[in-house]
Amino acid sequence: EDLGQPPEVIFDFLTKSPAPVASASIGQVYRAKLRSPINNITEVAVKVQRPGALNRAAVDMYLIRRLARYAKQILRLRTDLVGVVDQFGSALFEEMDYTRESENCRQFAIYYNDTPSVKIPKSLPELTSRRVLTIEWLEGEKGPWESDGQRMVEIGLNCSIRQILSKGYFH
Repeated sequence: EDLGQPPEVIFDFLTKSPAPVASASIGQVYRAKLRSPINNITEVAVKVQRPGALNRAAVDMYLIRRLARYAKQILRLRTDLVGVVDQFGSALFEEMDYTRESENCRQFAIYYNDTPSVKIPKSLPELTSRRVLTIEWLEGEKGPWESDGQRMVEIGLNCSIRQILSKGYFH
């Protein structure tokens, strides 16, 4: 419904009842083919937010914030614990907006276009909403990487340092 059409009109899921290829607390990822390719992309990953995830997160943040206020008072902390919780909540709600994640993919592609060991999937903003993210499907290997795990960690650290220190971009 978020994309304005039923999923079957846009995507061809490989099975009648598509099973997720990945799952997390706020969403699931499905592998599909586009019925009409976009920018030469035919195979995609579709990340769908679980129904009610935003409401549950809001209730959780409310409770955590109240607990932080209580803990600060009881433990007589000098730290702004409520402020820390508010920062965490702000970051959490940004992560729950998949249009921001789509923009992050675009930004990362610009940052790392000259790094051959890093491949960023192209995002498809025309098939993305606050609760649905559609990006190019990339074949890969999920860690841990026993044969070249150290190299993978080095690449990740170098990218993170470059992103934060050189580009001033924190994600």
